[in-house]
Parts: sequence; structure tokens; C-alpha cells
Amino acid sequence: MLHFMNVNGRCRFLFIALIAVSSISLTACKSETNYLSSDSASTGDGDTGDTPTAATGFRIRLKAKSGVDGFIHKFGDIAAGCEIPLADKDTPTTIQCMLNMMEYDLWFHGFQYEVNVPSGFCEYIEEYPYYYWDSLPGVAPLAASMTTLDGVITACTADGVAGSISAGGAYCTVGEGVFTPTGTFKCDYDYTSNGSNGRNCCRGTTDLTLTTNTTSLDPPGVVSQTTAVKIEGAGLFSNCVESPMSYLPDDEWPKNQYGVATGIIVGLAGNPLTRTQKVPSPFGVYDDDKRFLGYSTAFIAGMHDWSAYSTDPATWGTARQWPRPLTPIRDKGPNGNWSTGSAIPSFDGSYQFLCIGPAGELKHSVLLYVNEWNTVEDYQDFKRDGVASAVDPSRSGVSGVDCSAVNTGVGSTCNSFWGFQDIIDDPAGANGDATLWYFPDDWRRSRPSL
Repeated sequence: MLHFMNVNGRCRFLFIALIAVSSISLTACKSETNYLSSDSASTGDGDTGDTPTAATGFRIRLKAKSGVDGFIHKFGDIAAGCEIPLADKDTPTTIQCMLNMMEYDLWFHGFQYEVNVPSGFCEYIEEYPYYYWDSLPGVAPLAASMTTLDGVITACTADGVAGSISAGGAYCTVGEGVFTPTGTFKCDYDYTSNGSNGRNCCRGTTDLTLTTNTTSLDPPGVVSQTTAVKIEGAGLFSNCVESPMSYLPDDEWPKNQYGVATGIIVGLAGNPLTRTQKVPSPFGVYDDDKRFLGYSTAFIAGMHDWSAYSTDPATWGTARQWPRPLTPIRDKGPNGNWSTGSAIPSFDGSYQFLCIGPAGELKHSVLLYVNEWNTVEDYQDFKRDGVASAVDPSRSGVSGVDCSAVNTGVGSTCNSFWGFQDIIDDPAGANGDATLWYFPDDWRRSRPSL
């Protein structure tokens, strides 16, 4: 896993491992510099401006794009930029920041951010992209047994739990898939043939003991044969890991051997750093013919649980209700109800920027959460006043009634694209139970409806 980046004309070779999606590719040494317009929180007006100075802190800014409104700020204060001041360079600090854009702008354009690190602030910078689970991954049953009589299933268990045999014994449904009388198994985490994301995320091997009983007329009786069958899940957890950075060219962001975006490490050796990074949009990657068109901003924006944020931004990180696409906790398990399944790694929902010292100590971290706004008026009110309790980024309902008709026209929906909060609150999904929360599978989802 080797990746190098250019800092002031010198290439630093670095080795990194990223949990759940390890391995990194070699990319071209490349210099990127782009200076933004203002040190203030709002940088979406397309202005141009001056360059960072030695007094600038460890900072993340939004690159201005003409005609596209967006602003970035520290949690709890829309007037505060996303920055750890130079004066605090020797005080370990973690800050959470929010990048705000209206949903269609975000879906169509994506965004670009700038990372700025002053001289002597960090020895290394690690950048990790935003990830989520597009669909639930899981581990196939470890052991199963099945008995048939004349091609009809009469008994079936998986990991010690009895399955449900269909009328006529044509198949047996267990907690994590379906067996057929011939000993084949369709794993619930294999989406290659069910109209979902088309990926196999079923890992592991099932040892099936198959007992086949056949009625014999001459001589009369039953002939029994027991066979050991190994069924390979043949999938990978990483197949269900989604990140917008996975769709960038390799010279713009590194990938592992499975095509999943990994992290970047930059060796600074006391030097300053300013670099700009593109984050592609759902529409943009579709336009590049890399991904089916989906009507979801979950692809790029991981902010969620606005209620917890509006109650207290300072405690949002621990008080929030996590969407299952970020924290599945476990797969369905042998009971099929998520109670005893295999552990699944979690993601935070942020773009992460870590300042590392010479001994590998974490000195500072910046966690950037992207928030998509469904309506013009909620976005503008929050940008003007910053009162989280007075607005709703995920407002749904009928335009002209629940939101202004200026959004999408009288009688249409206030919400144009699926975000995490929309998926969680989708009434059609009966999502009051956390185990039933949808995974985005967002590249095939239709537009939200009223």
C-alpha cells in the first residue's frame, strides 16, 4: 500500500492501512494549489482573494464556485470558520464542521475543499474520505444441514436455527438466505441478481451437510446419501462500501485493489501545505458513465439527526441517532433479526483531516460533515441566523403548503433527493425501528415522493 504526494516539490513515500478497505495504490506525484476568497465561514459567492499566510491555522475551506451557494462553519457557530488557530497548535484539538449546500446544487456539482496547514503545525496530514454502506454486507452461515425426500426439502437448519420450509418444500428460508433442494444457497448479502446494487457483499464459506433421500421402487424403500457441500459466499464487505472518492481518477485519489477509495498521507517535514480536492457529485459520476444515476445526496453528504444537533451541537457526536448505513453494528445473523449477527465496521459520516506528530501521535483532527438542504427558505434562514431549532434541512411535504412554492412548484414535494434523514424517516419503510432503516442503495432509488 504505497502512495505519495508532492509537498513543495518533494515526494514523500508513505505506507498506510485503512480499516475495512485496506490497501492503497501508487499515484502520480502532483502539485495542487488553490487559494480561496475569505477566512469567513461563508465562501460560496465565487469571489477571489488572497493567499494563506503563516498566521493561518489548520483550516478547511469551501472552494467558491460562481452561481453556487454554500458555506462552511464550525459546529454551533455559523460565523466561525472551520479552523484550529495557529495559537492552539500545541494543544490537542478536535473540531466538527459543517458544509451546507442546497440539495440540487450538491447533487449536480459536488464541491471542492481546501486544506491549509501552516509551517510547523503538523509533521503529517492524513485525509480520509466519507464512506457509508450502500447495502448491508454480511457473513454467510458457517454451518447448515438440509434433508430432502424425492427433491423436496423436509428439514433445514443454519447455524443451529431451523429454517422455514416453503409449501411443497421447494426452498428453505434461513436467517441470511435461501437454500434449494439441490444444495445451492442464495445469500441475502449477494445483490448481483435482485435488482439492487449489483454487488456481492456476502463473505465466508458455508459447510452444508446435505442428506438426500430417494424413494426406491425396486427394491422398495428409501436410498439415503449424505454429502458435504462447501458453498462459497464469494463476496467482499468492501463491495458494499460507497464513497464519492472511489469514482475519481487514480491520479486524483488513491484506491485499494478493490477500487474503494483509501486514505492519503502527506509528509510535511515542517513545511506548510495548501491543497484543493474535488469531491464528485452523484450526477457527475453518472455523467462519467461510472455509476447508474441515483436521486440521492447520501452519496456525498453524511450529516444526520438534525434534532440532536439543534438541541446541542456540542453533544451531537454522542447524542445522535446513527443511520444504519453508517453503523450497521451487525448483519442479520442466524435468527434473521440482527440480534446475534456478525459485527460490521462503522463509519462516522464525515470527511476526516488528521494532524499527526513525528511519533504518530494524533495532535488535531477536523471532522467535516456535509449537510444537504431540501428548501431554499430553510437554507437561507440558517445561513442568515444560524438558529438550528428554527429550520429543518430535511423538510418534506407539499410545496406551497409545507414549504414555499418557490422550491419546486405548487403541489410538488419539498424534497427532491434522498438524504440520510429522508431515508430514516421514510414512512413507507416503517423506519421507527432502527433495524428496518433503509440502506441507500441510492443509485437505483427513484425520486422521493409526497
